[in-house]
Amino acid sequence: MRWLPRGLVALGILMLIGAGASVWLRAGGGVAQATGIVIRVEAVDDADGTTVQCPVVRFRARGGAIVDITGENCAAPASFVVGEAVEIAYDPARPEAARLGGVLARNALAVTLTFMGILSAGIGVIAALLGPRDRR
Repeated sequence: MRWLPRGLVALGILMLIGAGASVWLRAGGGVAQATGIVIRVEAVDDADGTTVQCPVVRFRARGGAIVDITGENCAAPASFVVGEAVEIAYDPARPEAARLGGVLARNALAVTLTFMGILSAGIGVIAALLGPRDRR
């Protein structure tokens, strides 16, 4: 089982590369950030007939335009309250296609891969250092 520590380190490195690629691909589209305010919560029937609450958020885009968007973060009961400040990510060329979420929400895959990669590589390094030594 001498391959196990090396395999864990390699897996960790691959996960870290995946995390970097995920962030790089998402950052490719000139994303702007803004803080919006929940102006109302709308009741909507989802695909299976359950009534969920969707936040409607207003923010000011770079050019000064006021934009209202309905968040895709619908829940029952509502997970947002009117007046709550929320982070917005949007393409300056299309602010009406903005999405709710801060850095962690928008980069959940990258955060997860980074955590798992560091954990895996760390266990591999510890196993290599504490494992049995070749006695020649």
